[in-house]
Amino acid sequence: MKSERIEILRSILTFKDIRTQESLLKELEKAGHPVTQATLSRDLQHLKAAKVAFPDGYRYIIPEMRVESSPKIRIKPVGGKHDIDFMGYEVAGGMVVVHTRPGYAQGLAADIDQFQFDSVAGTVAGNNTILIVIRNGYTSGQVVEDLSTILPIPQ
Repeated sequence: MKSERIEILRSILTFKDIRTQESLLKELEKAGHPVTQATLSRDLQHLKAAKVAFPDGYRYIIPEMRVESSPKIRIKPVGGKHDIDFMGYEVAGGMVVVHTRPGYAQGLAADIDQFQFDSVAGTVAGNNTILIVIRNGYTSGQVVEDLSTILPIPQ
């Protein structure tokens, strides 16, 4: 239970701009892991999370997150989709290739796998590229449609 909660916490901190422990508690509750503030503090220590000053305010980060001093070009999805460093996608044969900023592919691939889309047989992640294998009986269009529910893919 704790290891699952820690991984969900890691994902939340990686893909969302979290500014307060209160908002983090709410995100964990939405993910089905309600905890006390004391437990959250211990989990943040376990992850070596830190509250860091950015030009627009403080945010929690974890060591595996890459913080750049120059402004990042980010696509801000709307409608509750993941706020991630998604760069685009392309269809290649029986697969879909998703491009991310360097260092973000593995986390995003884990999220795609967690959604368990019927159209996706599996993912393989590199540093900035995810290979999505299409399940038999589905098309690349169906995979892209499924991905658009969590990524900022224009329809």
